[in-house]
Amino acid sequence: VVFDDSSSRVQINRGANIQAVGTYTKPITFTSANAIASLKVKDAEPQDWGGIMIDGLARTDQCTDAERTAGTCNAETEGAVTYYGGNDDTDNSGTLKFVKIHYAGGLPAGAEEGDDLNSLTLAAVGSGTTIEYIDIYAGYDDGIELFGGTVNLKYIVVTDTQDDSIDIDAGWQGNAQFIFIKHGTVKNAAGNDINMGNGGFESDGIKVKGTSVPASAPKIANVTVVTTDEESARDGAASIAVKLDDFIAATWYNTILIKDAAT
Repeated sequence: VVFDDSSSRVQINRGANIQAVGTYTKPITFTSANAIASLKVKDAEPQDWGGIMIDGLARTDQCTDAERTAGTCNAETEGAVTYYGGNDDTDNSGTLKFVKIHYAGGLPAGAEEGDDLNSLTLAAVGSGTTIEYIDIYAGYDDGIELFGGTVNLKYIVVTDTQDDSIDIDAGWQGNAQFIFIKHGTVKNAAGNDINMGNGGFESDGIKVKGTSVPASAPKIANVTVVTTDEESARDGAASIAVKLDDFIAATWYNTILIKDAAT
């Protein structure tokens, strides 16, 4: 599935369901048209298209308790305004399995820098959703950003993404295991190397205070993060493995953090 515009994305709204199920030998690839020889007009690079955005009905601290009770929780997503959040932590938005997401993370037309689309946005996505065997490469913004919800992540690879590889926000209560993250370089359309990678994990516990949604408290296991000595071409920030903020309550198991100066 190919895209040729930075505003283009796959949008799964609340109540909708995606079934993108590939196999190990035949994964489903969402990528830039420039990665396809017959469509190529320049070298593929980050921000060639928007990414995949899934909005769910699980809890997020972006809504008040009163809004959830009244069924009026309508938190706005970043990058392109859609709405997420509700009161069903078991909500099912479908399945992404054996899926590649390459060269995504666009800046929509009219949006300001910093209001970008991620390669994969999971906004209040519930535990009934399956996200497994995902390969994210050369994204412009975050590889995966989670805004609350309870979805679990399993068998995830994020490489050469300019901003954070996995960004935890707004009271995410899911789990993640078998995660590989690596920062490095990719070539831009001019053929020049650009440094990729800001945070391996950018982890925020509480985004908005005053709701009963607890701080983000995922259990994260079997993780390798490889950083570099370089600064991200995106914003000049240092390549770091993990950043913990805002009362994050994550529990980490069997985790290896490596700085590869030769990368």
